[in-house]
Amino acid sequence: MIAVKVTYVVEEGYIDENLSRIAGFLADFKHLDQSRFQYDVLHVKGSPTFVHVSRYKDQEVQQEILGNTIFRKFQEERDKRLVGEPLIEYLDINLLRSL
Repeated sequence: MIAVKVTYVVEEGYIDENLSRIAGFLADFKHLDQSRFQYDVLHVKGSPTFVHVSRYKDQEVQQEILGNTIFRKFQEERDKRLVGEPLIEYLDINLLRSL
């Protein structure tokens, strides 16, 4: 299992478009095998900060998701409007399983 958390900030004027593009790739993800991954997006209220948390069964499904055409277009457009670099964190979910 692979778990990743990505936190990023977009320009103030891009928040609504970012939300719309997120809705687009999440809708496209519904056509994929949901048992192989989970993808959640959070928007920090009143701010241009977004948090994506994803869990993948394996690297194969991770590459499938990251290679999704609509998701890649989302990333390209978002990257043009980032304020700073995204923070990418790989999460250790095995620790939780041992508790």
